[in-house]
Amino acid sequence: MTQLLLSEENPVGVFRRKADILVFAAVYGFRQEARRPLADTGEPIRFEVFERQGYGLVFNLIALAATEDATTLGESDSAVDLRSMIFEEYANGGLELLQQELRGLSDPLGRLLLVIDRERRPQEDGGNEEFDLSRFLPTG
Repeated sequence: MTQLLLSEENPVGVFRRKADILVFAAVYGFRQEARRPLADTGEPIRFEVFERQGYGLVFNLIALAATEDATTLGESDSAVDLRSMIFEEYANGGLELLQQELRGLSDPLGRLLLVIDRERRPQEDGGNEEFDLSRFLPTG
């Protein structure tokens, strides 16, 4: 994840905040049906952090789409915990996939743009991808 975080030590990072990375990873994980339970639960993701950053809707939509049950959006502690768990698991799966996509790259931006393009393309042209630009990206 640090490879993606923009900082003084990493000027080629793509995202300004960890929350941005986790939201991108969760959406990508959901899109790829990559829901991976966390081995070490540690500190759970707090919804308030994502809500403050403007990601509350995405957080809730992922949980709603995953469960197809509107009670997931309730205010009870169990509903909040379920939303957090679902988000964490998709973010974990997305991070795992992104790690594979970015392996060996020193500048992740080009590859992330290709990932976004690849995910968008099947909806636009019915899945007929003309050619894969990733072969033109340097691998190291």
